[in-house]
Amino acid sequence: MAAPTIVVIGWDAADWNIMRPLIDQGMMPSLKSLIDRGVSGNLTSLTPMLSPLLWNSIATGHYGDRHGILGFVEPRADGSGLKAVSSTSRKCKAIWNMLDEHGMRSNIINWFASHPAEQINGVFVSNLLHPAEQLTSAYAPIPHASVYPQELAPILGKMRVSIDEILPTDLQPFLPKTKELDATKHPLIH
Repeated sequence: MAAPTIVVIGWDAADWNIMRPLIDQGMMPSLKSLIDRGVSGNLTSLTPMLSPLLWNSIATGHYGDRHGILGFVEPRADGSGLKAVSSTSRKCKAIWNMLDEHGMRSNIINWFASHPAEQINGVFVSNLLHPAEQLTSAYAPIPHASVYPQELAPILGKMRVSIDEILPTDLQPFLPKTKELDATKHPLIH
């Protein structure tokens, strides 16, 4: 018998109070389809509500004081300032590490504080494959260690899309009411 496939989709800052009415109005059919075929629900959050802390609490099952990621930045080891938190900041195993130890495969994509990509049984794409400062160029260099296995980096690099390549018509399925807006007041969405 084949092992079950489990898909966990994390949507940072998503709010059911906004999404449920949109789903009920037929405006999010893909999300409705996923929910109808799976499970969804509210999560109780932790405070402070800082994405790297929360996402790593989900991944490890521990509070930040145990997994070590308390925010977006942390002190540099030499005391010279701050640096972005990373996968090496985490002090305990994430679910993908535990699955790996049991010979199970995981594919992790764009998890907060996941750079450098971890060597697991599967594919790991860190949150730096397409960092914010490179969003205006899909052809920017792929940051070192952002993909495991490394041989997938050129393939995934070709899949990146820059902001300049996204047309207003590409956004219409996600923002259907933009057609009703005055183009002189909102030129970026027409």
